[in-house]
Amino acid sequence: MKLYDITLGDGSTELNELFYRGKARHSRQYNTLRIECGDTVSFSTFFNLYPYYEYYHYCGIDKPVLYLDITGIYTVKIFCMDQNGEPHELVSDFRQGRGIVSTVIPDTKMGSFLYFTITAASACVFHGARWETEKEPERPVKLGLVICTYKREEFLKANMEKLRGAIQKNPVWADRIHVFIVDNAETLAWEEDPLYTVYPNRNLGGSGGFARGMYELSRHEEYTHMLLMDDDIQFSFGTIERTYNILCALTEEHKDAAVGGVMLKLSHPYMQHEFGGLFNGLSLKSVNKDLDMRLEENLLKNQDADTPDYNAWWYCCMPAHFVQDYGLPMPFFIKSDDIEYGLRTYKELILMNGLAVWHQDFDNKYSRVLDYYSRRNFLITAIMHHKCSRFKAAINYAYFMFKGLVLKNYMSVELIYRSFLDVKKGPSFLTRTDPVILNKVINDKAPVYLDKETLETLYGIEDLNYERPDDAGDDKKRHGRVIMFLEAYFPPSMLADETVVTDAGNPAAMDCFRKKTIINYDPVRRQGYVCTFDKAQRRKYRRATIRTVFQFLFFYGKYKKLYSNCSALYSAQSWEKLFFPDLTPDTSKPKGKKARSKTKTGRK
Repeated sequence: MKLYDITLGDGSTELNELFYRGKARHSRQYNTLRIECGDTVSFSTFFNLYPYYEYYHYCGIDKPVLYLDITGIYTVKIFCMDQNGEPHELVSDFRQGRGIVSTVIPDTKMGSFLYFTITAASACVFHGARWETEKEPERPVKLGLVICTYKREEFLKANMEKLRGAIQKNPVWADRIHVFIVDNAETLAWEEDPLYTVYPNRNLGGSGGFARGMYELSRHEEYTHMLLMDDDIQFSFGTIERTYNILCALTEEHKDAAVGGVMLKLSHPYMQHEFGGLFNGLSLKSVNKDLDMRLEENLLKNQDADTPDYNAWWYCCMPAHFVQDYGLPMPFFIKSDDIEYGLRTYKELILMNGLAVWHQDFDNKYSRVLDYYSRRNFLITAIMHHKCSRFKAAINYAYFMFKGLVLKNYMSVELIYRSFLDVKKGPSFLTRTDPVILNKVINDKAPVYLDKETLETLYGIEDLNYERPDDAGDDKKRHGRVIMFLEAYFPPSMLADETVVTDAGNPAAMDCFRKKTIINYDPVRRQGYVCTFDKAQRRKYRRATIRTVFQFLFFYGKYKKLYSNCSALYSAQSWEKLFFPDLTPDTSKPKGKKARSKTKTGRK
């Protein structure tokens, strides 16, 4: 069976080293590489290296073979890159034209990988290559792609065309994949198509959109796996094909593993945003964040990365039976549903170099109104999964409240405080409150943005801009946080009547220390909003913070008991009430809102 094809990218010089290294001429028209006599091309790259350990450990493949399609005379060499970055030659074969090259079994450990090089003995044209195995597939796989969308028709249409093109090229994929599109805006008016089914849905956020897609997929027994994807990602179909082949090859011991896709940044497409994530109950940590994946040393860091707790749902594939075994996501509306579901369900998570999508950087998308959902859902997840102590939870809450006071962003502080008050009400709050109405209330708190020119005129700034200062050392950060807490008690006379600028997506508290007027500027949108010091608001939320800290310390055990069993919250019956509020609880099909095309089985 084929494991994956060697890919050459789109010809962008900036990204060549994600696909190949060395002197060669890439033809985008024919998707080939021309290698002149004497030149060497290496495939020790992010998308084309062979992660031997992962295929051996999860799929039992110990003898991969390399199939080459090359015109000309050349030498192919296969190497093992060890954990220290030293290459060890395994195979050297002088040959002409296409054919299979077998590998020897390397003494390969976690942190190493295989790759091959081509040295041209005459002018050669590289038409393609692929890694294969003589092993037969362990099991049949059928993928249901679940995509939640809200008024992003152009992004969605482009991705559907990419899938359709792959099926036209290889019709076997028509029986292997089907797309469950959940339309939270209820605006898609697409014709019926065997590739996808559209489900109009109430705007229940990303959590509700993915939950609806998972719910609908689980009603069709032929689907073995659900692949959750954002609607605005950019991806190669080879990533889906590679995921599919891994699932087919998983051994019985690892058959319930989830498979995740790494996120690369659209703004800097060679930079890795995250290789899975860690959650400690207080904050998130992206594994191997901000690594340049053109560098070989960073490939090794991925090969030997920390075991993550979850993978975000920009691209994450799980067994379909998880819905029956573990239920649907928590009704969080937005933020943290992928974290909580990963903690609840994952036995194993497979991540590897080469499985990746491109996505917009989140610092450019974050809105302060999301502070409510972030803090509320983080806290519920931490309580449910016993991820932090009462003392750490109290300190974490105080940190974000006092940081908001330093930023003079009382809207954000109000939302964080409200998040705690709602958590205190217990899990029934999430079922008693209509998330559509609540989201409107939260969004009404959003700040008013002004354009760059208006801000410059109002505040006498010659050229409004913002550059984030270099990160301080750990000691300076700790000292800065202490000062930040103290500023909440400074008399107003100690605050300067000065206007400063910080990043709207990721504001820095130290930018705002002892300043009364803060411009939160978004350089991408060229817009910003203004926060100003308010003595009464500061006093109100300073007191609320101290009061809440003591509630954490004395009543945290009570909160843990409240959330000790939330299975009713994420059951299919609970979600049906949110999907179809006009129906009786025992009815599972929407009244007057049928899916707009049939699935492969003919069911709606």
